[in-house]
Amino acid sequence: MKNIQNIKRFILILILFSSVIARAQMEPLLSQYMMNGMIINPAYTGADEYTQVNFTASDQWVGLANPPRTYWGNFETSLMDKKIGLGGIIYSDRDGLLINSGIQINYAYHILLKNKMKLSLGLYTNFNQLKLDKADAQVSDITDPILNGSNVRIYGPDAGLGVLLKNNMFFAGFSINQLFKSGLNIERNELSGYTTDRYFYLVGGSNHSINNDFLISPSVLIKTPQNLNLQADISTKVTYKGQFWGGLTYRTNNDIIVFVGVIYKQFNIGYAVDFTTSEIRTHTYGSHEISISIMFGKSAQRFKQQKDY
Repeated sequence: MKNIQNIKRFILILILFSSVIARAQMEPLLSQYMMNGMIINPAYTGADEYTQVNFTASDQWVGLANPPRTYWGNFETSLMDKKIGLGGIIYSDRDGLLINSGIQINYAYHILLKNKMKLSLGLYTNFNQLKLDKADAQVSDITDPILNGSNVRIYGPDAGLGVLLKNNMFFAGFSINQLFKSGLNIERNELSGYTTDRYFYLVGGSNHSINNDFLISPSVLIKTPQNLNLQADISTKVTYKGQFWGGLTYRTNNDIIVFVGVIYKQFNIGYAVDFTTSEIRTHTYGSHEISISIMFGKSAQRFKQQKDY
């Protein structure tokens, strides 16, 4: 009888984590990455020469029961005559009963080139915990061993690196996340051998002054796991008098994203709403994301002039 329960437990966990790992490999992609570049590329850390704190909250597919939710908090600053960038990230991504949370430390080294061009090299290290929240589970068999045993968790330390080339007119960057495809250990269970997937990010864009009031900034973000399942965000951002901005993004899964924002003193506040064209659109009010950045130690005017993504 005990062997049968162990086999059942093994099968249940195997099924669960085969789907969990597939989901976990797809890193959350925030709609306003242009406000917070260090979440996709550690080379952005300290590249704008400001001390900043950012808070981001994203609710996906509002209207559905237990929709995915993502929360980020991060800090970045520059040291050693602006040559060194340091930052930290705390995040939590919930999808149904699955909670992916962790901490991350970023480091970047910035090299000033000719014509105000800057080359930045960055790396990060992080520690993830993927957890099954059993409190809200609805099951037909309350004696199910997977729900009555120890908490089901997996852990995975890893690292990533990136490079960024930018000035006030254009930027281009490349980064690799989950570089070491860290193995995941399941707490108090014998399953092993699961690994995360490497992810590659390629980002680029430019700034074009129409007149003294308007700045247009097209950009592209391409994201892919190592199996080359490409996803791209194609965006256009319009900034008015360095204080108000808005734009559109087309995501190649056929999502349309509208985003707006305002810079007031040391605060940079952005909001984005995603409209899906998939079948789920009849059951949801879209996905919503708000991001607030607070800048310290520099004037708002200089911030407006230098921010370029």
